[in-house]
Amino acid sequence: MNRITLRMLLIGLLAGGASLLLSSAALAGGAPASSSKFDWKASHIQDVANQFISTIAAGQYQEAYEMGGETLRRERTLEAFTQDIQKARLDQGGQVVWDNGTQALPASNGFKLMGKYTSNSGNTFPVYMHLEGDASVAPSERNRSWNENTVWTVMDYRSAESMFARLGTETATALDWVLLVFAVLLALALIGLTWGYVRGLTGHPRELWLMFFTKLTEYSAYGSASVIFVLFLQEEVTVNGVALGDSNGYLYFAIWGLVATIITVMVGAVCDTIGVKQCLLIGSVMLLISRFAMPISNDIIPVTLLGFLPLAFGFAITGPVLKVGIKWFTTLKTATL
Repeated sequence: MNRITLRMLLIGLLAGGASLLLSSAALAGGAPASSSKFDWKASHIQDVANQFISTIAAGQYQEAYEMGGETLRRERTLEAFTQDIQKARLDQGGQVVWDNGTQALPASNGFKLMGKYTSNSGNTFPVYMHLEGDASVAPSERNRSWNENTVWTVMDYRSAESMFARLGTETATALDWVLLVFAVLLALALIGLTWGYVRGLTGHPRELWLMFFTKLTEYSAYGSASVIFVLFLQEEVTVNGVALGDSNGYLYFAIWGLVATIITVMVGAVCDTIGVKQCLLIGSVMLLISRFAMPISNDIIPVTLLGFLPLAFGFAITGPVLKVGIKWFTTLKTATL
C-alpha cells in the first residue's frame, strides 16, 4: 500500500510539474522572439503617450478622448474620462518620465508604460498608460513584432498611487477609507491572535512554541509573497527575454495555484507513508530552495523548477505536518488553544 501511495505521489508531482512547464513554454504565445524583442525605448510609442498627455495638459479633453482607442471610448464617456483625469490630478501640466514597459492586456496585444509624473505645481507620483498596437487590425492577423509602422492607441491613463498615498490627498475615495478600516481591524486581529498564542503557550513544551512560531511565520510569509507574485510574474519573469506581461502572468499564477492545490490534496498520503519528521524536513528544504533560488534568475524555466514548484510542495507539506505535530503536544486541558 505504501509503494502504491508513493507511486501515485510521484505520478501526481510529475504530472503537475509537467503541466506547469508546458504552460510556461506556451506562455510566450504571440510574444516576439528574443532576436526581435520590442525596444519600447527606441519606439515611437513614447511619442504617442506624450502627445496624449500634452493634449490633456492643454485642457483639450475632447481631442484626447478621440485620440484614445475604441476600448477607452467604449468603457468611459467623455464626461467620465474628464472627471477621472481631473480627480487623479493628471491635468496639471508637467511631464512624465517613462522608466518601464511590459506586455499587457488584452492578450499580449497591448503594452503598458509605467513612469513618474511631475506636475508644474511640483506634485510627483507614479502613473501608467495602457496602449494597444494596431487596434484596427483583427487580433488573429496582428503583427506582434511591433515596429515603426505600428499604430498605437491609448486604452487607459491613470495614476498608480498606492491607497496609503491617496489617503493624504483629495484623490482618496470612499473605498480607500473602507479598506483602511479593514486593514486596521486585520492588524488588530493579528496582534490579538499572537497575544492569545503567547498567553496560551505559557508553561508548555519548547516544541509547541516552535511549531506555533513556524506556523505563524510561514503562513505570514506565504500570504505576503502571494500579494506580489502576480506583479513579479508580469514584470520580471521572462520567456525568450520578453516579460510575461499582464495576461500571461495571470495565467501562470492560475495554473500554479491549481498545481499547488493538487499537491496539497495528495500530501496527506505522503505523511502517512514516510512519517511526520521526514515530511517536515523535506518541506523545510523545499521552502528554503524556492526562496533562495527565486530571486536569482528571471527566466521562466529556473523560476518554475527551483522557485514555484518547490514552494508549492513545501507549503503544501508543512501545513498539514505542523497541525499533526501540534496535536501531538495537545492535551485535553490545552485543546481550546
